[in-house]
Amino acid sequence: MIAARKEAKDGDAIVLAGRIGGSMKPWVEGRATFWIVDASLSCKEADGTECPEYCEIPRDELVAAMATVKVVDEHGQPCRWTPASCWG
Repeated sequence: MIAARKEAKDGDAIVLAGRIGGSMKPWVEGRATFWIVDASLSCKEADGTECPEYCEIPRDELVAAMATVKVVDEHGQPCRWTPASCWG
């Protein structure tokens, strides 16, 4: 996300790699839409597991490393939560 924000232009096809997260509820209820955080950022809990909130990352840095992923159907409409809604 960090590099894409700097280099990509509207209409460019890009590939993003990261982790779903950025908040306690990164999914949009009832939709196949979620936040993804750049793979270069990491936030570990005391037990070594990934922290989905990235609470140790300054908010402005976290926002700059996030993107919203929205799965749409053939008409460009957001898909419902279930994959069958989009892929039959």
